[in-house]
Amino acid sequence: AAAARPGMALALARLAESAGQADAALDLARRAATEDPLDAQAHYLVARLARAQARADLASEALQRFRDAERVRAEEAPVDQALAALDRLQGETEALSLLRRRVVLELRAGRHSEAARSLARLGARPEASAEDRLRAAVLADEHGLRAVAEDLFRRVLAQDPDNPGARASLVELALRRDQAEAARALLDEGLGRRPDFARFHYLAARLAQRRDQAREAETALGEAVHLAPWDAAWRLELVRLQLALGEPERARRTLQGAPESSAELEALARVQGWPSPAQGAGRKPASP
Repeated sequence: AAAARPGMALALARLAESAGQADAALDLARRAATEDPLDAQAHYLVARLARAQARADLASEALQRFRDAERVRAEEAPVDQALAALDRLQGETEALSLLRRRVVLELRAGRHSEAARSLARLGARPEASAEDRLRAAVLADEHGLRAVAEDLFRRVLAQDPDNPGARASLVELALRRDQAEAARALLDEGLGRRPDFARFHYLAARLAQRRDQAREAETALGEAVHLAPWDAAWRLELVRLQLALGEPERARRTLQGAPESSAELEALARVQGWPSPAQGAGRKPASP
């Protein structure tokens, strides 16, 4: 029951200590430290409780693990030192929290081959959540590990078919490879499941533009801006598209409909001789 939720064992350990149940508190603190080896406070509590029970060896070991956990989590720590500390924390079975942190450190060090293997291990872990896999996939994609990213995004969809972020990312990967039909199939299913997800409409606009379907692109991009009115980049793209289509008044209303201004929108307004978009803040964006 203590392991039912992250942090539960540590909370129960503190309660047991407050109740004067020293042995139970130590057992629970050790369980918390095992469940998440990166929980520095769990290791520190083990060290303190063990010292109070004159268990010097256990206290010394826990204190070292506390220092290693702190080093692994510290953003300013040299990567080699952090990885060495992480290796010391790892038991017979690598905890998911350690694996997640290992990926970040390997990517920070530019060790992309090692990171790719760690990401693949993370994706294959049965206890990994869809969110774990999605974060890992985004990291892989950001660092150019496209094959690993695609595998992870697909694993997310297998685990959670309604996950819009994973599906949209697979659409983007397909577009990068000029696989328009694959992108369209993924997008159609995504729009069927989540028609309110703005990024799907933005990707539909990109796909339409690739097919020289400017009006369809305008409609899709207009819906994306309607659903995500604060996305200044999408709004700017829509304004430029409407200008290219010979729709300056519609473009002006779209720009004026921005709830917040941006340097790019301000610059375009000046070029066109339009009032600042800041003056139109709060207006509803124009629908194509």
